[in-house]
Amino acid sequence: AFNTCVLANKRYLMIDRTTKDDDATYSCVVGKDITTCEVFVQEPPVTIVKGLEDSQIACGQSAEFICEISSEGGKFRFLKDGIDIPSNDKFKVKKEGVVVSLFITETEMEDEGFYQLMTNGSSSCAELLVQEPEAAIVRPFSDLKVNFKDTAEFFCEVSNEATKGNWLKDGKPMKADDRVKITETGKARKLLITGVKDSDQGEYTFAAEDNPTCSITAALEMTGGHITVERKKAPPKIFLDHSLKDRAIQVRAGNKIKLDIPISGEPAPVSEWKKGPKVAIMIKLRVRGDTAVNGKYTSLIIDKAKRTDSGEYTLILTSAEGFESATFTVRVIGKSGRTIPIHYQSCLHASIPFTPLGRQFLSNDEKDMIFCRSFVSLKTILVKHCPKCLKFFSFSKCLKFFCFVITVCFRLHAKGESESFTRAVAPRRLQYFNISAPCSEPTGFKVSMATDDSLELTWFPPLEIGAAGLDGYLVKQQLVGGEEKWSPMQSAGGLLPSSTTKILLDKLVTGKKYRFRLAAINKAGSSGFSEIGPVVCAAVVGKRLKVKVGSKLHVNVPYQGRPKPQLTWTKEGKALEDNVAVRNSLDSSVLFIRKAERWDSGMYELQLKVGDDVVDSKVEVAVIDIPSKPRQVKLIEVVGNSASLKWEEPNDSGNTEILGYIVEKRDARSDDWYVVYDKLRHKQCQVSDLVLGNTYFFRVRAFNEVGTGEPNGTKDSANIPKEKTVYKKPDYAPMDFRMKPEFTQVLNGRRIVENYNGTLSCALKCNPRPKIKWFKNKIEIIDNPKYKMTQSMGIVQLEIRRARAGDAGNYTVTAINELGEASCSAEVTVKELK
Repeated sequence: AFNTCVLANKRYLMIDRTTKDDDATYSCVVGKDITTCEVFVQEPPVTIVKGLEDSQIACGQSAEFICEISSEGGKFRFLKDGIDIPSNDKFKVKKEGVVVSLFITETEMEDEGFYQLMTNGSSSCAELLVQEPEAAIVRPFSDLKVNFKDTAEFFCEVSNEATKGNWLKDGKPMKADDRVKITETGKARKLLITGVKDSDQGEYTFAAEDNPTCSITAALEMTGGHITVERKKAPPKIFLDHSLKDRAIQVRAGNKIKLDIPISGEPAPVSEWKKGPKVAIMIKLRVRGDTAVNGKYTSLIIDKAKRTDSGEYTLILTSAEGFESATFTVRVIGKSGRTIPIHYQSCLHASIPFTPLGRQFLSNDEKDMIFCRSFVSLKTILVKHCPKCLKFFSFSKCLKFFCFVITVCFRLHAKGESESFTRAVAPRRLQYFNISAPCSEPTGFKVSMATDDSLELTWFPPLEIGAAGLDGYLVKQQLVGGEEKWSPMQSAGGLLPSSTTKILLDKLVTGKKYRFRLAAINKAGSSGFSEIGPVVCAAVVGKRLKVKVGSKLHVNVPYQGRPKPQLTWTKEGKALEDNVAVRNSLDSSVLFIRKAERWDSGMYELQLKVGDDVVDSKVEVAVIDIPSKPRQVKLIEVVGNSASLKWEEPNDSGNTEILGYIVEKRDARSDDWYVVYDKLRHKQCQVSDLVLGNTYFFRVRAFNEVGTGEPNGTKDSANIPKEKTVYKKPDYAPMDFRMKPEFTQVLNGRRIVENYNGTLSCALKCNPRPKIKWFKNKIEIIDNPKYKMTQSMGIVQLEIRRARAGDAGNYTVTAINELGEASCSAEVTVKELK
C-alpha cells in the first residue's frame, strides 16, 4: 500500500510491506520539475528454523536428514565434508514446502562424515556415524564322513568380506601346512585337509574374531575308522553387555516388545522365560518366549504391552552340562489416572489432598507418582514419587522453566494390576497460576583479554531463563593465598545489566592469582555459580617474551621500595639503545619499543638500588620472524614413481621454534607448484604417486608461529621413466622357395605357311632361373639366325623366321636348373603357298 504525506514544503511517499513488485523507479512531478529515484527490494535471507540432527545407523540401512527453512522458495544446497552432494540414485534431495530432506539409500562406511545444509542466510551441520554390521555365518557347513586318504573340505560363507576368523580343532587353533590349507576368498572361508588319517578325526570350528556368536562347528569322521568322534560339551551361556548397569526396558502401553538374547551351549540348551519367581511364560500367548531354529537366539515377545506386564523377567537355560539365568526389568508406561484438584496457598506453593482409593499394590515398596501437566504446552512432567500412605502433598517451583502463565492440574498414577481406575476425569478449570524459578548457570565463562594490571571476563547468557526473567549478573573475585574471601566486584551490591556479557576488571595486582565466579540473578533467586581460576595477572617477569618483528614491545615491571629506589635498565650489561624508551612511575617501570627489530632481542635487566641494597629483575625478549630457507635440499633417489628428498634446517629459525616444513612439487612443463605435505616435522620425505613419463622439481619451505619462510628447491630434477615397449622381431627359419622346372603350359603343334614366321610358346615355373635349350629332331639349335629364342616372366618362345619346307619337324624345349629338368615337344608342319 502507498501512502503520501505532506509536511510544509516536503512530500513523503511511504510503502508498507514492500514486495518484489515494488522494485521500480519512482518520480515526483511538481509543475514542470521532476525528480526520480529507484527503489531496490531485496529478498530476505533464507534462515534455518530447525537444523539438522546427528544420526547413527548401521551399515546398509538408509539415513535421512530433515531441516526446516524460513521460506518455501528459498535456495539451498547440501554438502558433505565441504563438497557439494550431487543428486543421484544414492543421494536424493526432497523439498515439501519449507521442509527439506536429504535421503541416503543403503549407506556404506564411506558415507560417514559431516553433512551441511547451506542457505544465503545461515547453515546447519550434522554428523552421520555408520556402524559396521556384525559378522554372521550366511552359508554354514555340516558334518563330514570321508574314506581314509581322501580329501575333506569344510566351506562356509560370512556376511562381511572383512571378517577375520580362526579355525579350531577340538577347541585348539589350527595352522596351515602341507596337508592343511586355509583360504579366505571374498566372503568364503575354506578348510581343506588332504590325505585324511585317524588323527584328523574330531570337531572343527570356524569362529570369527571379537564376535563369539559368529561361529559354526561340525565333526569329521572316517568310514571304517577306529575312532568315534564325540562333540565337545559346553555349558549354557547367555551373552550380555555387562557394561550396562541397568537392564531395564521401557515402552509405552500398546506397543510390542521383542527382546532377542544370544545364547550358546552344547548340547543345545532348553530356554524358559518366567515372570517373577514362579509364573512360567507359555508359548503362543500374548506374552511368550520363542527360540530360533538354529538355537543361537531366544526371544521374549509381548504383544500390545499393558501396565500389568511391568516387572522382572527371568531367562533360564538348562542342559545336561548345567544351567544359567539372567534377569531383565520391563517397565510399561500406562495411560493417565484420576485427576485431582489443587489447593493454592501462594503463587509459588500448592497442595494436593488424595487417598490411594484402596487399589492393589505389588509390594509395600511401590510408590504412587504425581505428575504436572501444562495445557498450553501439552507436556506432562513427573513431579515426585510418593509412598502410598501419603495423604497430603505440597510442592514448590515444579515448573521452573515455564516463562508464561499456564493452567495446571495434577494426576495420580498408582501402580497395580487393576485397570478399572484408569479413566481420567476432566480437570477443573483453575485460576491462572504463574510459577517462577531461578535461571540456569551462565555459560562460556572465560578470560578473553589480560594486561599487566587488568583482566577482561566474558560469558554467554543462561541456556534456561525462568518465568521471572533475568535481572542481571553477579561477579565475585577471590585472591588466592589471601583471606580466601569472595568479594563482589559491583559497588553497593549492585548487579551488572542483563544485556552485558563482559566486564573489565582493573587495578589488579601484577603477578597475583585470582579466582572469579559468575551467577545470574532474578526475582526467584540466584543461579549456580560458574567459576574459573586461578588466573595469574601479567606474570611475565622472568619469562621469555615473544614479539613479532615490527610490533610493539611493552614490558611492565612492578616494584616496591622506600625511599624511591634508583632504577637502571641495561641490555646484556650494556646501556639501552636510542630506540628503547623507559617510563618510570611510583610503583612500576615500563620498557617500551615502538617498532621491534631482530637486534632488539636479548636479556634486559632492571636494577633497583636503595642505599647499599641492590635487587635486579631479568626479562628475556625474543623478537621473532619467519625462518630462512632450508639448506641443502637434495634429491636422494628416484625409485619407480616415487622420489626421496632430504634437507637441512635453516640457518635462521626466526628466533623461535620451527613447527614444520612444507614440501611442494612442480611439473617441468608447468610453473604451478602443488603442496605435497603441508606439515612435515622430519627433514626428509618420500613423494609418491608421481606420473610416469613426467619430470618434477621440488622445493621446501620452513614455517614457525610467525609464518612461512622463503622456499629452497632442488637443483636436480626427478625424471620418472616411462616403460618403453621395444618390438623384437621373431626369428623365423628361412623359407626355401627353390623348385625344379615344371611346365604349366606345354608346347602346341603348329602349321606354318611357307615364307611366313611362326612362334612356339610355353610357360613354366622354377627357381632358380633355368637354362633353356631348344632341339629340332633331337638336334640342339645353337646360334642359328633362323631361330629367335626368348624367355621372360616364365614365358619361353621360339620364333621360326620365313619358314621353309625343311623347317618342318619335331621341336623340343628343355629347362634345366640345379634341382632338375623338364621338357616338352610339339610337331611343326610347313604348308606350301599356292
